[in-house]
Order: sequence, then C-alpha cells, then structure tokens
Amino acid sequence: MTARARHSWLAPRVVAIGSLWIARTLAGLLVAIPIVVAISDSGMTNGPTRDAPLFQAGALALLELARTGSALLNSGLKTALVLAGSCAVLDLIPLAAVLDLLERADAENLGARLLRGVSLFPKFLGLSVITLLGQAALVLAGSLLGGALGAALHGQDERVATLLPIAIYALTLLFCICLGAVQDVARASAVERDLGARAALTEALTILRVEPLALLGGAYPSVAGSVCAWLASAWILGKIALGDGKASAIVLAFCVHQIAILLSVGLRVRWLGRALELGSRVDSARD
Repeated sequence: MTARARHSWLAPRVVAIGSLWIARTLAGLLVAIPIVVAISDSGMTNGPTRDAPLFQAGALALLELARTGSALLNSGLKTALVLAGSCAVLDLIPLAAVLDLLERADAENLGARLLRGVSLFPKFLGLSVITLLGQAALVLAGSLLGGALGAALHGQDERVATLLPIAIYALTLLFCICLGAVQDVARASAVERDLGARAALTEALTILRVEPLALLGGAYPSVAGSVCAWLASAWILGKIALGDGKASAIVLAFCVHQIAILLSVGLRVRWLGRALELGSRVDSARD
C-alpha cells in the first residue's frame, strides 16, 4: 500500500472515530447533567471535600444520598432517561454521516457528509424502530420460554433448572446482536445505494443469507471487544482511589474512561466499514 493509498484509507476512519467520539461525549455530558444537578442540590457535595465521600469504600455516603435525596434523584433520573432517548435518536445523524464518510472516503467535506446524514435520518429511524421491535419480541420470547422451562424443571436437577434459562437468555442476547448487525448492514445499503428502509432491510437479509459467517464474524468480535474494553475500564476504575479526592486519581479515571470510549468507537467504525464492504462484495458477485 502506497503512502497516498494508506492516507486515503486511514484519514476517513480517523475522522469517523473522532466524529462519533465527539457525538457520544457530548451526549454523555448532556445526560449526566440532571444527575449531577440532583446530587448537588441534595447538599451531599457541599463539604470541603466536595463529592469525594461518594467514592469512598463502603458506599455509606451513597446510601445516605439515596435515603435523603431520593426525590431529587428520581426527578434527575427521569430527565436523564428522556435526554438519553433523545440523544439516541439524534445520534442517528452522525452515524449516517460517518457511514457516508466511510463509503465516499472523503474526509475533507464534512459539511456535505453531515447534510447527507440529515437526509438519511428518516430511513435510519425506520430501521431502528423495526430492529427494536424485533429485539423486544426476541427478549419477550426468551423470557417466556425461560420462565416456562424453569417452572417445568422445578424439583428436577437444580443445575439444569438454573443453567438452561441462563443459556436461553444468552442465546436471546446473541440473536439480538445479530439483528443489530443486520440493521447496520441495512444502514450501509441505504447509504451506498440510496435504498428505502424496507428495500435496505431486504438487502441486508439477503446478505445474511449469502454470507452469514462474514456478517456475524464481523459484528460479534466488535461487540465482544467493546464489552471487554468497558469491563476492563470498570475493573481499573474500581482500583483507583477516587475517594481520596486527589487530582491525579481523577485525571487517571478520566483517561481510562476516554480510552474505553475510543476503543469502543474504533471497533464500531471498523465494523461499519466491514458492513459497507459486505454490500459491495455481494453486488460484485451478482454482476
């Protein structure tokens, strides 16, 4: 790969990662504001150490906050949930812009990519609604099946009665991830060939039928890598003594959190690029 070719391949991905990172960071800050305001209004952070006691071992300050500030926390959580839902919907615009950026490999005209993202928003919203309904149906079916098996196996071997519903829930989760992967391929088809939501979903299901291993083999590693990044981040954050209130601990916790976000976004962009390639590969095979 020449230097120019390497730059033309790398630059759109770097810009895509940066764009999604900015969008998710801003969304996270917006969602966190009601919770921060509720904690501040509770009076638990008015002392000289500010919010450091909330992170001390034993969680006594957190329990006291939950006891005395439950009304404020409930109000803040409701507002945060509304903001999270709104951000999840609006996040479809930068996602569509990033897909268009990866498809065109044009990292310079970001304004045009953002406008294309706005124009693709209705299609992406329709695909998201269809996917969420499908995932909700899978979760409902898995829950009913797990409950029925648990009741049927009552009084039998306890290991089987315990592990079988867990296995069903795990399979339900895998199928939900599969639906999410099909949705991403449908989004890629909508961007690449300007298809409607229904036609893009049909095309994605065709790709799943033609190349199931390529589709699932690209989606599952990205999801697993993101989960591992967040679990590692949570484990490291648990080892940092934030209760001491030291600036170095706060900076370290912030860096660990941002690294986890960047890794997750990077794996997401990698999978989106793979989804675009799958559509092109199937088209080439048809020709």
